[in-house]
Amino acid sequence: MPHQDNISKTIRGYHFTKFEYGISNIKNERLKIARILELNDPFEFRNVIIPNDEDGHKKEDWVRELDSQCGIVCFSKYYANPTMWGHYAENATGLVLGFDLASPSAMEVKYKNQFLELPGDGEKDKRFFTEELISTKSTDWEYETELRMYASLDASEFDERNNKFMYFLPFSDEMQLREVFLGPECKVDKSDIKQIKRYVNHPKVEVSRTARATDRFEILKVPML
Repeated sequence: MPHQDNISKTIRGYHFTKFEYGISNIKNERLKIARILELNDPFEFRNVIIPNDEDGHKKEDWVRELDSQCGIVCFSKYYANPTMWGHYAENATGLVLGFDLASPSAMEVKYKNQFLELPGDGEKDKRFFTEELISTKSTDWEYETELRMYASLDASEFDERNNKFMYFLPFSDEMQLREVFLGPECKVDKSDIKQIKRYVNHPKVEVSRTARATDRFEILKVPML
């Protein structure tokens, strides 16, 4: 597992996931790349004004083309948000994986009320698509405090259970595992925890349980017994 400390600037990002997926991520040292057409925000990569595209056909063609080339890996800046645990960690029964993410590879999402304006040479402006469009969402999603990493679609694996191809981003110097949080509703015994620690097998990765705060709406880290 890559854990070299040669990155000049990092930001901690938290990846919320179901328990079984989190264990697979740790064991195989990788995260699933989210495909653009499967993201839960219906305005993903569509939040741009394209001249002379009143019916939206050009925009949808671009989205489909981008979906065939790239995807994203998503994180949050905070692990304590109960809404995130509920939405993305299977009702707080799953895991949160904390990573040191290299900057500027990890982009902070900007939340806006307006669509972006397409640059004059937008069709050829790769920076616009890989930096601006990918990192701008509606203010309705602001609670996620999201960080994103752009990922090209290279080698794929066929998932027989879901009958589709899957793409993964390997752990690397730009995405170093540092923390594993078990959700407050995560039902595991000591043998499960030992297995997680064996998969992690690195002194800089901390495995912790979490619990509901008693005086505010937060999920807090608690000592591992």
